[in-house]
Amino acid sequence: MRGLRFLLLLQFLVSALPGGAVSVYLHRTARVGQEMVALGDIATVVGADGQAAEHLRRLPLWRGSGKPGLVPASLIKRRVAAAVNGRVAVVGAQTLVLPVGVADGVELEFYTALLEAVAALPAGIAGRVEVELLSAPELPADVAPEGTFQVALEQPGASGRRASPQVPLGGLFQAVYGAKTGGGAAGTRRGVGVRIRQFLPVAVAARDLPAGSLLRWEDLTLDEQDVGALSGGYLSLEDRPESFRTTAPIPRGQRVDPARLERHYLVRAGDTVTVVFLRPGLRVSLPGRSLGSGAAGDRVEVRTREAARRFSGEVSPSGEVIVEEL
Repeated sequence: MRGLRFLLLLQFLVSALPGGAVSVYLHRTARVGQEMVALGDIATVVGADGQAAEHLRRLPLWRGSGKPGLVPASLIKRRVAAAVNGRVAVVGAQTLVLPVGVADGVELEFYTALLEAVAALPAGIAGRVEVELLSAPELPADVAPEGTFQVALEQPGASGRRASPQVPLGGLFQAVYGAKTGGGAAGTRRGVGVRIRQFLPVAVAARDLPAGSLLRWEDLTLDEQDVGALSGGYLSLEDRPESFRTTAPIPRGQRVDPARLERHYLVRAGDTVTVVFLRPGLRVSLPGRSLGSGAAGDRVEVRTREAARRFSGEVSPSGEVIVEEL
């Protein structure tokens, strides 16, 4: 199975690892094969001791494909934070992942420059990315020292136009590349077709969900999928499942498509709500009125009976509106 099931593993790690500050130092480049890729293959873990550190080093991330790619720091931080109760710092922007068969020298320089060009795409990197070369690149035998390869990713069918923010990350691109030779002269610019895929852990039903069910993470598991190839929508780690209710049955093992969901509003405009003002060492609850509708995690404007001004707060899972800034 291509995807990875994460939740049971993360629940085990939460129980196995003591709370504490952990630092993860991402390697700039990492060589991986087609076996399961673990955190220790792409990063160095500092701040965890003994068995806890070994659990983190062995934390499985994805099954290798033998293709070059990259992993952003944000994805690693979410995975590790779940394992150590949220106290984690990740150093580095991303790891460039290279197949174990990539040779040092010219080939390494080319693949590194290609992945750095992918990382710089305006669409941004939200999940793990794989890059498939559609043909073998023609690489010069002699190139200048490190950093001389230049790679530009262009839109298909639009020669000379570079990828724009309107182009989603994923799909077919033309990688135009060139390098200076050892003599200092500029080499011939060539092109090679590449296919970019972005993989994210998406929510899948862990049991049959009848219509009208409130979603909870206990009802879901996460499966890493190529989001560009999905025919419908999906819920990712950033989404709050408690904010949704099913409008149609979702069988066990099926991806949770937002088309089968509706927002589960805990407060609606005009409702009487409890407004909680939080400050360090202080919690004050006052009756108020919501000026907008919101599900758990949404921000709504409220007004208390004692104050004429409006406050913006976050709707809690219990239906209170939490205001942390005046």
